[in-house]
Amino acid sequence: MNVATWNLPSHYNEITENILIECVQFDLENKIEEESLDLVHIFGTDIEEIAEIFFKSIYFMKPKGAIWVSWLKGTSELKKELNSTITDNILKDVIYPCGWIATKVCSVDSNWSGLKFMFKKEN
Repeated sequence: MNVATWNLPSHYNEITENILIECVQFDLENKIEEESLDLVHIFGTDIEEIAEIFFKSIYFMKPKGAIWVSWLKGTSELKKELNSTITDNILKDVIYPCGWIATKVCSVDSNWSGLKFMFKKEN
């Protein structure tokens, strides 16, 4: 599995139980071939930055690839400290118009939530 990540929290390997150790990891700031990624996981506190990285990532995704976007939960002290206003609805409002839809939601840890986005298949 080819995976790229952005702005990971320092304890990401603990959260994912070191699953990425078995994956080929890419840096989104370096050259990546088109349609080469199975998964991208973006962590962010600023909607403009998340949108920029999300839209850059689209070009590198395999047709059935997924992009997970994580934002700070409303109950997170970190969210208050960083004055982040992102919610799942804001993410959907920004991402849905480009044809990607949310297919799953999860609690990543006590601070982060995540939405899994996939490209909407035509009927």
